[in-house]
Amino acid sequence: GDSSKYSVSAGYWKLNDSGSALDKSSTQFEAGQTYTLYLTYYPEDGYNIPDDATYTVNGIPTEWSGFEAESNRKISFTIPAVTTYTVTFDANGGTGTMTAATVESGAEYTLPANGFTAPAGKQFKAWSVGGVEKAVGDKITVTGETIIYAVWIEKAPTPPPETTKFGDVNGDGTIDTKDAVLLAQYLAKWSVTVSEAAADCNNDGIIDTKDAVLLAQYLAKWDVTLG
Repeated sequence: GDSSKYSVSAGYWKLNDSGSALDKSSTQFEAGQTYTLYLTYYPEDGYNIPDDATYTVNGIPTEWSGFEAESNRKISFTIPAVTTYTVTFDANGGTGTMTAATVESGAEYTLPANGFTAPAGKQFKAWSVGGVEKAVGDKITVTGETIIYAVWIEKAPTPPPETTKFGDVNGDGTIDTKDAVLLAQYLAKWSVTVSEAAADCNNDGIIDTKDAVLLAQYLAKWDVTLG
């Protein structure tokens, strides 16, 4: 109804509607137990709480029965028992073990990093949950016993090490006068960027005038070798 026409005061909780009132500041409510909450309403004149009023606790419908006076109610609420499930991992051809997780029903579980050693020639790709691939860090909702399988793919080949193209000072893939000019600017302490490995044209570990001379000779078609 129109909640502006009344206020509500929560009185106290009792376990199984018996015994002394529970300490609201310290009581830890237990799953599977039934608790009763005593409420008092303070309606304005001419208003009351209808008999078919409904109540929920944490979104779960509850039962009530009137007591003492029209403005009083007691609500019995049974806290659902917590159901837990185990999340286990299958290496799916890999080796090693991962610790199983115990997760409450309906809770989200974050998929961890792969903890298995890949089969020969393979590398980890994803987790398979119910046949659907999921990435590390994805969240799944656990509603029953869950087995998560490692998914492997062929290991990507290691790329060969890059070969230095001596003389290609600007790194554009071509050795030409632009490289000679850039190397001269570099040796003159200009603020320019060079590929230092490529600028060491004689491959002696030092970039100096010898490299500039060698590069000039190469561009002039002398019978010299860079690097």
